[in-house]
Amino acid sequence: MDRRLLGDDHPHVAVALNNRARLLQIMGDHDTAEPLLREALAIFQRLDGDDHPTVATLLYNLANLHLEQGRDDDAELLFERAIETWEKVYGEDHVNVAKGLASLASLHVKQGRLSASEPMNLRALRIREAALGPDHPSVAESLRNLARLYTAQGRFDEAEALFVRSLAVFEDALGPKNPNVASTLEAYAELFRATGRTQEAAALAARADAIRMRGAQGAEE
Repeated sequence: MDRRLLGDDHPHVAVALNNRARLLQIMGDHDTAEPLLREALAIFQRLDGDDHPTVATLLYNLANLHLEQGRDDDAELLFERAIETWEKVYGEDHVNVAKGLASLASLHVKQGRLSASEPMNLRALRIREAALGPDHPSVAESLRNLARLYTAQGRFDEAEALFVRSLAVFEDALGPKNPNVASTLEAYAELFRATGRTQEAAALAARADAIRMRGAQGAEE
């Protein structure tokens, strides 16, 4: 990327800034990533205005960066702006709206705002089921998110039914050794611990550990 040739407000410059910021974020260098991401956002806002899907995506990316920085209030505002923009551009039942709702709902759970999280999780699930079908991994993710919420609320029977559905969809769609299966098993094990079913919890945790160990070994080969 040569900014001298393209100019500071060229979309290719903004894309390169975003990509560099995401790489730095993965490496854990959040403080260096943030100004790059903000510059990319500012370029697209100048080029396309605030109500543009790329602007919404960059708002979403910046929100996730703030989550990793522990800046939950800033992340919440940006998630809300991203959702609002996607709704304006795509309509209220778009999968990007569901993605934003799922992230905001998870933040609310982290903050202990469980009652605020439930309608967002339910809406995200409804959008994904309608748009993607019941056997899509994104549907499984929403089922798992809702199950985690119900576990936190002590609604254990409802949570278990959702964990079973989520696990089945992930295994069918992605295979039994996928990291999403491990994450679901770990969350499911937390439910068993909360209900005193320690042997079942240990069995699920062992399955999750085996999946993650195989993944780590595969990455080293």
